[in-house]
Amino acid sequence: MPPGPELGAALAEIELSAAPAAERSTVLEAWHRQDSHTRAGFYRAMVAVGYADPTAPDSAEDLPDPHLDWTDEVRAALAWTRRAADGWSDEACTLVRELPRVLAALHEGRIDPPKASVFVRHLAGLPPAQIAQLCALVLPRAPRWTTSQISRRLRRLIMEIDPDHYERLFRRAHARRGVGAYVTEDGTATITASGVAPETADAAVERIDHLAHRIRRCGHPGTLDQIRVDLFTGFLDGTLHTLSDDEIVHASSSTPVSPPPTTARPERRTRQSPAPRRPPRAPFPQRRPTQGPPTQDRPRPRRNRRIRGGASTCRSRSARCSGSTTARPPCRTSDRSRPRGPGWSRPTRYGRPGATPSPGPTGDSFMQARSGPVPVPTISRRPRTRHRQRPRVWSTCSSTPVCSRV
Repeated sequence: MPPGPELGAALAEIELSAAPAAERSTVLEAWHRQDSHTRAGFYRAMVAVGYADPTAPDSAEDLPDPHLDWTDEVRAALAWTRRAADGWSDEACTLVRELPRVLAALHEGRIDPPKASVFVRHLAGLPPAQIAQLCALVLPRAPRWTTSQISRRLRRLIMEIDPDHYERLFRRAHARRGVGAYVTEDGTATITASGVAPETADAAVERIDHLAHRIRRCGHPGTLDQIRVDLFTGFLDGTLHTLSDDEIVHASSSTPVSPPPTTARPERRTRQSPAPRRPPRAPFPQRRPTQGPPTQDRPRPRRNRRIRGGASTCRSRSARCSGSTTARPPCRTSDRSRPRGPGWSRPTRYGRPGATPSPGPTGDSFMQARSGPVPVPTISRRPRTRHRQRPRVWSTCSSTPVCSRV
């Protein structure tokens, strides 16, 4: 149903609490179209007030141009502020006089008031031929687009048609630049500056942000936003006018910041102090590297390892690195590492089945024992598997690793 009196009457009879959930979105769309239709009539009525002749109250003839005090009449009739009355009056006059196609789309409910405001901001002041061409290109797609999409498309088309249009808009707005301040509902004040050139605003914000970060790094307890506001007001009221950047940072970082007011809290019961925690364990000492002569601190070769047979030499613990070596008896191995077959017997500590220990050499015999290497008997073993580690032997020369793998 198109917007109008019939749709308004139908919507007035609908009880939203009794409407099904699937139909409530349809009711919302109908109210949206009806609101756009009503807003178009409101714009027409506002412009009609401006073109009415105040000297002839009973006359229905319109003036060629709106009279000077018609925005004051709108403000008095609707109890608006001067700013609100001026803004609404300008938008209504532009739609009615310069953009009739946009006003017709608003009256039919195809676009809403925010989208109509986008057309007003971009098309106001253009020649009628360009306005007609742009409306023919963008207005059919406007119902499916958002306000941002409409704004980007209009800006692109206008820059192709008239590149100097936005330059004229900038100069006009820059000529009306100004500063304002007002008090908000929470008791704080807001300062605004309008019509500023983008490069000027960018430089001002960058300097304030740079100083705020420097002050924050010097130990200022406030947040970055608080520091930015303090710097902004300090530059405006003249407090920081004659100071350099270093002096501003020093003065701002040394200024105490009063904490926000807090409400009194009820006293809480004190708890007993917890038991002291157990001190952490000391880390394990790192082992020394294995390069150099063997010492007692170095790890000994693991037991239950098979030693490869042959004429290898082992260094005795009591022998020094003097060129002579003595054989160190092989470690006893477990029964698992011995092949079982004919003629097999349990090995003893000294590697030979049935061998008994002999008394150690003394005197000259001890020196003779140190004069040359003693061959180690060959011990049969089964084939090595890939999961077994290679056995270790002790080397006698300091130029080679003490504990190496054979």
